[in-house]
Amino acid sequence: MKPQVGLQDYPRALQGALTALDLEAIAAAAAILFEAWQNGRSVFVCGNGGSWSTAEHFAADLRKWSRVPGSGGVRAQALTLGPLATAYANDHEYAEVFSRQLSDLARSRDVVVGISCSGASRNVINALYHAERFEGRSIALTGPDGMRPHWFGNFQFKAAQLEIRVQADDVRVIEDAHLAICHMLAGEVRDRIAQSQEAEKPSGAADRILAALEDQTRS
Repeated sequence: MKPQVGLQDYPRALQGALTALDLEAIAAAAAILFEAWQNGRSVFVCGNGGSWSTAEHFAADLRKWSRVPGSGGVRAQALTLGPLATAYANDHEYAEVFSRQLSDLARSRDVVVGISCSGASRNVINALYHAERFEGRSIALTGPDGMRPHWFGNFQFKAAQLEIRVQADDVRVIEDAHLAICHMLAGEVRDRIAQSQEAEKPSGAADRILAALEDQTRS
């Protein structure tokens, strides 16, 4: 087990992890999520342990926080329904609890977000790679070493199309940073939705011209 950061050093460790984040990768992930919203596609989020809770939190934020007046939120869902997950684990294996749900729910070009601090969670790796089956997009939130590859026989494949890594060794710091990334993504998606809604509104000058034409018609 890796040594954890002590109490006095924890704030500095978390600040360092957040400062080192790849903002370009986060922006790229936000673009994928915004595109999903634009096209009415679904976003499925998964993880284990603390990442299970983060997955639920992120899905809730994408649906609720991204809403702006005149629009709905992102169609996001966490693959964390306990009875269903344990049923798949019991009847098949735990490595398939998320990918089998995607087989039931996912449609063409939907998005999968997998959260794994170690990058070694087999069920998350399987879920991310499963996106290939429905021509979907995949985003991984992970730790300093990235996601391990998906193995098919003797062949290995990249698990996720896009990775956002947290440069930290303490799993608590990684989990905290993952939640911060989720908040960044939800806020950025909300801003993009708001901008798109604003762009669709007629300009003030156009409104005045239309009003003047209507007045002329009535007179």
